[in-house]
Amino acid sequence: MSFIPAGNVIKNMIYRIAGGKYRELISISFAWKRIVGKLMAEKTIIYKFENNVLFVNVSNNIWLQELVLQKYEILRRMVARIGFAEI
Repeated sequence: MSFIPAGNVIKNMIYRIAGGKYRELISISFAWKRIVGKLMAEKTIIYKFENNVLFVNVSNNIWLQELVLQKYEILRRMVARIGFAEI
């Protein structure tokens, strides 16, 4: 008998419920904390992913500036972790 980690089962269930339309958004959401770090993940909320553009809400202008300054590093990490080549 082989065991499947519960996290994988839950992830797959969420992907099935959401459907293909939201697969990229869900993939980014699952990896967001590892991509941007704990502190920035606490100060940001992923809003939507549309036409290969990620919309992120921030708690204030300071975090907006930090997000803008780290934009290319965040994109690089997203491509490395998730594999989206067209972000």
